[in-house]
Amino acid sequence: MLFIPLARFAAQYPDQFGYRALTRLGSMERPLPGSAWQLFLGNLWNAVKEFNWNNGIVWVHSIPLRPALDVASGALSWPAARCSCWAYCSCWRVTSARAIGPTWSSCSPSR
Repeated sequence: MLFIPLARFAAQYPDQFGYRALTRLGSMERPLPGSAWQLFLGNLWNAVKEFNWNNGIVWVHSIPLRPALDVASGALSWPAARCSCWAYCSCWRVTSARAIGPTWSSCSPSR
């Protein structure tokens, strides 16, 4: 119901509907300052070091050039991320295309 006016605008002005998003995603507004892979890997590196090393220079939502997490939270974030990835990969196997939940038999200890 809320999307109906937006859908009407998208149908009436298809060139303007995605203009803002497309100018941020590609080289529609200005050329990319490097190769797409180089920019992606640089942004990925900035995202990885945000929590423990450098939060960036945006002052609106954080203290500039400081870690996003404190010492204890930052120290526990990497083991927590590893444990959650391990749990997802080992316990939440989908046995068929119709299965939605975890296979509890694979999560139970076998010893």
